Amino acid sequence: MEDTTINSRLVQLIDSLNLNNNSFAIAMNTHGSVIGNITGGRKGKPSFDLLEKIAKAFPAVNMDWLVRGVGEIFKLPEASNDALDPECWEILESERQRARQLQNDYDSLMQRYLALKQPKSNA
Repeated sequence: MEDTTINSRLVQLIDSLNLNNNSFAIAMNTHGSVIGNITGGRKGKPSFDLLEKIAKAFPAVNMDWLVRGVGEIFKLPEASNDALDPECWEILESERQRARQLQNDYDSLMQRYLALKQPKSNA
């Protein structure tokens, strides 16, 4: 078991899902500040209600890992007839890449917006 805190594991989870604090919070119908208080400087601990929301919004997350640091970040798929076929995995990976690209585009646009918003110096 790694010597990590639930706070650092939550940051790792959000990164692994290719989300930011706000999009993670929106997926659970909560406020970004709730997540920010846990992942940011305040380092508050997540409530049981929040952990329950995480489990419902992201059923593939291994809650044992999140809470105690035991096991892998995501549940391992069980061998069954319901397992995704390779074509589904390709679609999933394609959507993940698209989500990453959209996040990068958003970040780039936000940087440009903030740069334009900066007062210009009179030289």
